[in-house]
Amino acid sequence: MAERKMQSNFSKTKQLVQMRLYIYRNIGDFSNISIKRFESADTEWLEFVLNNRRVKNFNHAYDLVIGPTADDRTNFVLDLYLTGGYGKIGSIGAMETLIKQLETQNLGVQYCFLTEKSISILERSKKEVILL
Repeated sequence: MAERKMQSNFSKTKQLVQMRLYIYRNIGDFSNISIKRFESADTEWLEFVLNNRRVKNFNHAYDLVIGPTADDRTNFVLDLYLTGGYGKIGSIGAMETLIKQLETQNLGVQYCFLTEKSISILERSKKEVILL
């Protein structure tokens, strides 16, 4: 993610960028936190992502959410869906088209620590400065 961000910044500014990469290690018990894991970019994942983006103060009970990454690279297709570009918002056809578009983007996996409880099981073990 850091490398991708640096490459994006360089292509815009034509200047080398210094990034910090923080490495964490697990020091706690994951069984004591509420975890939602999305195995793939399916309709359940998509609805969760869209709710996070369009519902003010979207609430859920998870301390940690793990699943495909929805980041700046996915904004274009998500925005196209939200403006009706793939058909009626919420329709099965529009959602399936959006998911097919997202699958081509090699989404990777994102860990989103959402509460103090989930963060408390981590300890920063290393900080690296990267320059590209």
